[in-house]
Amino acid sequence: SPLYRPPSRRRIIGVSVLVLCLVGVTLPLTRATALRQSQAVWSVKCEVSHRAPDDPIVFPAQAGRSHMHDFFGNVSTDANSSTASLVRAGSSCLKGIDAVDRAAYWTPSLKQGNAVVAGVPGEQRIDAYYAVLDKRTPVRSIPFGLRMIAGDAKATSPQPLSIVHYNCLRFPNGGQVTKPSASIPTCPGGSYLSAKILFPSCWDGKNLDSADHKSHMAYPVRGACPA
Repeated sequence: SPLYRPPSRRRIIGVSVLVLCLVGVTLPLTRATALRQSQAVWSVKCEVSHRAPDDPIVFPAQAGRSHMHDFFGNVSTDANSSTASLVRAGSSCLKGIDAVDRAAYWTPSLKQGNAVVAGVPGEQRIDAYYAVLDKRTPVRSIPFGLRMIAGDAKATSPQPLSIVHYNCLRFPNGGQVTKPSASIPTCPGGSYLSAKILFPSCWDGKNLDSADHKSHMAYPVRGACPA
């Protein structure tokens, strides 16, 4: 799904960090400590906003053409969405991110038979993690208007666990209960279902999209971006 971030002409994309300094006259200031690259992680938590059989990347301007998606973040996302329309809309992201971030995310809806399985309000969301993970190349801001997809909607066999997997986590604070699997597990009581999708973090430095919505992006190889 597309990620909307401040403009950048650099080549490699990664985490952007918003630092808010709150200073009070009675609060002592402590010395800043630099984190190792492997510890640099930024998590954006967004509630589910709406559902629709739309996909503005794969089927632009073709309302109802896609399978059902759950949409998170930007509240306006539909088949006709553009970067310009997303900028003007609101967001379902939490902890103040909705005021500064108009990113749109969507995933296939979870279904049981023909019925969509809707989570309890407040208990169905995404955590979008932006992580450096000790990449050797310099990390740059995500370019404004970037679009990308991950996984294969037409897969007829299990996808690589390194890109798409499911597991059960302890409710409500997380912690792995089952090992990652290519199929959806039956989660025991006291746990919840989690799907993890890893997006590529290397950009070609030029194109915000491509015909297959993947060729302008790549996954790092041993921590480095391919040429």
